[in-house]
Amino acid sequence: MDVQIVHEIFFMASLIFFGGMVGGAIAQKFELPDVVLYLLVGILLGPYGMNVLNVANGSLTVKLILTVGTSFILYLGGREVKIRVIKRVWVTIFLLSTIGVLISTFIVGYTSHLLLGIPFSIALLLGAIISPTDPATLVPIFKQYKIKKKVAQTVSSESAFNDAVGSVLFFTFLSVITSGHLSLEHSFVLFLKDTSFGIGIGLLIGIFGTVLISQSDYGFLKNFSPIMSIFVAITSYLVAESLGGSGFMASFVSGMVCGNKVYPELFIATTK
Repeated sequence: MDVQIVHEIFFMASLIFFGGMVGGAIAQKFELPDVVLYLLVGILLGPYGMNVLNVANGSLTVKLILTVGTSFILYLGGREVKIRVIKRVWVTIFLLSTIGVLISTFIVGYTSHLLLGIPFSIALLLGAIISPTDPATLVPIFKQYKIKKKVAQTVSSESAFNDAVGSVLFFTFLSVITSGHLSLEHSFVLFLKDTSFGIGIGLLIGIFGTVLISQSDYGFLKNFSPIMSIFVAITSYLVAESLGGSGFMASFVSGMVCGNKVYPELFIATTK
């Protein structure tokens, strides 16, 4: 890695951390959602403000910060989700993350087609990008304000699972634009691969991490729980993406596993 890139990452990280702390302090003082202040600080420091942070969107620095940050936020969001609650609202989560995303995509696409005058296929592609909700925005708000756990966990879970649906829609419409024809079979296979790999990898790595920090004979890393959380969040994303699955879904699921302490107790000798 070039020295200049390293300096760039360190410079951005220091400003982001300091600006985030200042924004968070102001938010606490005036009882505002801290996410709003984080966004304002980002605009102030960015190219449309003081232009202190001005990095190309596709640069390694931006990709690194966004990927690591979103993965860890999703992991933490997953830790807050209780499986017993998910069992009661799984139908709602399924409907919101599938039919809800489809409806939102069509509405955004149709509106963009009418107002902006862009081709309908490209407008639908835009809708597929915008429609999935962003857990990086929702999770911090739910942690800051008193919202019914059932509602907060439903929305947080849906915001993670709809990433798979959104990515499938995106590549489907992209295929239509580039090739001129729609392949429902390819889209269905892509959806299954995205979701199954994301959930499967998240479960496996989540169980692996939980066992290593458990109070069992295998929990020899139980004194390193914070570091294990970082390891599980990043590794889940990396492995899932490498195998063609949803990395963000894997991070979320691994957080659910660790948060609910899910592991095969039958195969683990618990220390008394």
